[in-house]
This record gives sequence, C-alpha cells and structure tokens, in this order.
Amino acid sequence: MPKSIRIAIISPLFISAMLGVTCLHISINASEITGKAEERTPSFFDFGDFDYSKKLLRLYDENKLLNVKSYPVLRRLVAKRIAREMESQWVAQWGDRTRDFPKWLEAHPELLETFFIALNEQYDDIGNCFKLLKKMGTEHPELVERNPELAIAIAVVWDREDNRIFGDCGALHYRAIPPKEPKCDAMDNFLYYSSEAAPFHARLKLLPYDFLTYIVCNPVSKEDRKWVWKHYGKKKTMLGMSYEDPPFVVEHNDVTKSGVYATTLIGIPYTLENIRKRGTVCSGRADYAAAVCRSVGVPIFHCWGFGHYWVKWVEFDQVTPKKITFTIKDAGWRLKEDKDFIAHTISPQTGREENDTDFTLYLARAARDLTAYRHSELLTRCYNHIANDLDLPLEKRLDLLLKINAMSPSNVKVWEKIARFGSAHGSKNQFQKQHIKQVKKLFAQMIDEFMYAPNALPGLAMEMLDFPDLEKDDKGKTKKEMLLSLFEKLDAKNRPDLIFETAIVYSQQLDRRERYEEQFQLLAPLLLKYYDERIHAEKVLNRLENIAEKDAEHFGEKLLVLYRTYLTKLTQNPPEKGREVPQPFQLSTLDRAKKVFERSKRNDLVLMVDNTKAKIEKDKKQGEADFSRWIDEKQKENPYIKIGVTK
Repeated sequence: MPKSIRIAIISPLFISAMLGVTCLHISINASEITGKAEERTPSFFDFGDFDYSKKLLRLYDENKLLNVKSYPVLRRLVAKRIAREMESQWVAQWGDRTRDFPKWLEAHPELLETFFIALNEQYDDIGNCFKLLKKMGTEHPELVERNPELAIAIAVVWDREDNRIFGDCGALHYRAIPPKEPKCDAMDNFLYYSSEAAPFHARLKLLPYDFLTYIVCNPVSKEDRKWVWKHYGKKKTMLGMSYEDPPFVVEHNDVTKSGVYATTLIGIPYTLENIRKRGTVCSGRADYAAAVCRSVGVPIFHCWGFGHYWVKWVEFDQVTPKKITFTIKDAGWRLKEDKDFIAHTISPQTGREENDTDFTLYLARAARDLTAYRHSELLTRCYNHIANDLDLPLEKRLDLLLKINAMSPSNVKVWEKIARFGSAHGSKNQFQKQHIKQVKKLFAQMIDEFMYAPNALPGLAMEMLDFPDLEKDDKGKTKKEMLLSLFEKLDAKNRPDLIFETAIVYSQQLDRRERYEEQFQLLAPLLLKYYDERIHAEKVLNRLENIAEKDAEHFGEKLLVLYRTYLTKLTQNPPEKGREVPQPFQLSTLDRAKKVFERSKRNDLVLMVDNTKAKIEKDKKQGEADFSRWIDEKQKENPYIKIGVTK
C-alpha cells in the first residue's frame, strides 16, 4: 500500500487519540497554573501565612520597591497589614471573610485597598468608618462602584459627627438658633455628591479623596443647598468670593462687649439666606462661603488667625483623569493689617488643626501625580521598617529617603527624616565622600521645594544646618550665608514671621556657644527692617537685652542706639506706607524701652519716651472718641450698622 494512502487511513484514529492526550495535558497544566496563582495571590482577608516584613524586604531586594509601577503591589501589601491589625474591628461590622460584604469588597480591590490605606489609625473612629462603608456599599453598591473615592471620603470624614469641622459660629458667636430643616448626615452627603444629575458630578468623579474630604464635610440642610443653587448655580469660578456677599456688620454696644460678635442674628435661624440678608462679621461670612463652595463641589478651608476668620479655596484650572491643576485663592485674609501670615484650619478627616502649608503641599502633590503621591506616602510609612530591619548604613538611608522624595517632591515627612540626620547621628565623617557632594546640595534643594508653601521651613532649616558634613554647601556658602540666603527668599515671599522664627532659633544655638556678637549682628538688623512685625519683636528684644546684660561694656551702648532707632521707626508720623503700627504696641514698646533707659541712667532718652507716649495717648483717646461718635451716628441710621466691605 502506498505510504501516502496508509497515512490517510490511520490519521483519524491517531489524531483522535492525540487530541485526547493533549486535552488532558492542557487541563492538568491549567490546574497547576491556577493553583500557583492562588498561592501567590490568596484572598485579601486570608492572613494565615501572610508575612508583611518578608514581602516588603523582597520588594526592596529586587529593586521594585521604588518603581511607581509597583504601587498596586505595595498598596495591597500595606492594606493587608492594616486589615490584619484591625481584623476584630472590621469583622464586628462586616462579618468574617465568608460574608457577602467582604466578598463584594474583594471584587473591588482598588476600593478595598485604598480604603484601608486612607484610614488614620490615630484619629479616625475605625469602627464607624467600617460601618459607613458597609452602609453605602450594601444600600447603594452601584453608586460606590462608580464613586469609590467619594465613598472613602465620606467614611473617613463622617466617622465622628462631633468633628470640629461640622461646627458653625451661629450659637457661639451670634446667639442664633438652629434652622427648622435638619442638617444633612453622611448618607445625605453621599447621595448628594454621587448624583449624576449634579452639574459638578463629572469633576467630582475625577477627584481623589484627598480633595473630596474638603467638600463632603458639609452638614448644611437640603433647603440651604437648594438656596445655594438658586443664587450661585450659574457661577462657575471664584465661588469663594461669596465670603464678601453678606454685609459686614460693625456694632458697638453692651451686647457685643459681652462676647457676641454681632446682634443681627440673635434668635434668628442660622440659615444662609438670613446670613446674606441680615449681615454678619468675619466668622459668619466664613461659614457662609464654606457652605456655598461645598454645596457646589468646591474644596474650601475655613481659616482663622489672630482674632479673625476668612476662607481659602481650591480654584480648579483643569481636572482630567491624568491631570489636575489649581491655585489656592483667599477671601477676607487680612495679611497687612493683622499679620495673619499663617492660615489655621481643621482637617476634615482628623478634626485636628493644620495650616495652609499642610493642605497646599499634599493637594499639590496629589494633583501632580496621584499614583506617585500615594506610592511616596506608603514608602514613607515603610521607611523605618526597611532601614532598621536591613540595618542600612547612613548613606543608603539617605539615598532611600531622597528617592522617595524625588518620586513626589515636597514630602514634609521625608524631609523631616532627612533633616534629622544631624540630631540623630551627630558626628561628622559618617558619610562616604561620594555622598558629601549630595549632602551639600540638600539645603538649597529643600528651600526651593517648599518656598511656595514655606511654613515648615524654619524647623527644617535649623535641623538641616546641623546635618553631618554640612559646613558649607556646594556653592561654598557657610552656614550663616546659607541662612541669609533663606532670609532673602522668605523676604521676597513677604514672610518676615518665618525669618524671625528661624533667626531666633539660630540665635539660641549661637548663645549656647557664647557667640554673642554674631547674635547681635543677626537680630538687630532684622528688628529694624521689620519693625512692624510685632508678634516676634518681644522675643528678639529679650535676646538682645540678655546679650547686653552678659556683656554691658561691649553691648550696652549698642542696645541704647538700637532702641532709639527702633522707637523712631515704630512711632513715625505719618507712618511709612503700608507699615502702620497699632498704638497699643507702640505704647508697650515705649514702656519697655523706658526701663532700659532708666537702668542706663539716660534721662534724656527717658524724657524722649515720656513725650512720645503723651502724644500717642492723646491721639489714641481722640481716635476712640471719633470712632464712638461715628458708630452712634450710624446706629441712628441703621440698627445693624451694615458696612459693605471688610476692613
């Protein structure tokens, strides 16, 4: 039989047999692969043989830890560690991992893992966070699936309904009464902000929970929200300027002397409509603007300083899946008048005080690159674990910190660790030569990174100047020259408060080394240049007087000359443009100077002080009389005395 025919006859049987074997072989391999995959990625809630340290160090050894592409792996690792530590708490709310809700969460790993890393173990009511997430997920699973970051923001903000962020100034400052309509709660806010009918919903879906926490902390009633949409719904930009819409009220009577800021709302429901209609002072205006912005999906910060309230808000330029650009705007900030250089506010998640540097830095980092930002934050949490477990030498610890920071610059926690190398490790010559060049660049790099939000710089700068081997920077500048370069940049940002804060700490270091001349040369020019910066003047004068006491022969006359020049600047009339000094501060400083002059038996200077004080006190009494007369005239015209602009 021809060979070709023989093959044709036996081929069907041969193929059939081979297919069977082949199918069986493939089936076995698939089973093996599935088994290995399950072994590599077990259930999130299965902690049986979970070894966090081993897995973390393996990532480091394999050079994967610092790769942003490894973020999902690191996120799951850290989230699982947190879940294991909190197991009793989530089981109490969700049931064990065999229950429906944990299973549903496992089907949405990004939501599940991001939720766990978002929890703040120190300040959050963890049990209520779990409870809120379950309530949203079981009652509105489709909304949570579409708005995971929103659900997380609601859970971490509304876990404590006594959070200070939910307070208002109505009862405290104005003796107003609560509105008839109840305030909105967590679920009201979740449904409100997840509604696809809301004009702002498309943008909110693109925002991470870091931004959303400053929106969803909004307890105002549904009626107030309707009122906001009626009056502000068509306005797309600069909504924080609504701060200026309620008339500014000035009152001068026995009631306001007792601590009530304004009487326009006594016994009146504290609603947005009433605030807008009747007028109020700064705290009520801040409440008003915060409610307006949050009701239309704008992150806003209710701020305070020295006896004053104002707002800062996020003005979005662009919000896309890959990019968020924004600026921080403010309304009502009285920088020049009251020296409110730092804006204090409340963190919606923790209920703790933070300042404008805090929220500006982390929102900017989240907006620049969300994945890199979150990866950097997780690495910051892991740093001590890696450094200590592997007993890394100093230069490798520094390398690790710098790489973490490079991933998402302006990481305050990382820079704190970098700066503390000086106090933590002390002596010189611990770094290898190839690292000293790197060390010398750090001071200038740190200043550049934080200059747009510089409140953290004084503390960081002083610790950085103690850094081992940092006698000079890479440009050859000495420590004093580095400090002066910082002062120049802070002066350009109009931040004399931070200049003084840094200089005072540095002078304390000089004092311990008995370097008095350097202290005097550092502080005296600053006092004369920023003579109207009254908040820090007393501390500077204390140090200068202390130096003069230690060496009266050398510094006694210098102190007298300084005081005379300083008083001339302080009491000049008319004052330098934009540099008017309050009369109480002028008088208290004159009293202080008089004691110094009396101790030095300089009767001529004592007489100069007495004459200057008499003139200021006369002007002060005349000004108070003029103001009272103006108030009385205005009260006859209008019992509320409404003034249309903020002072």
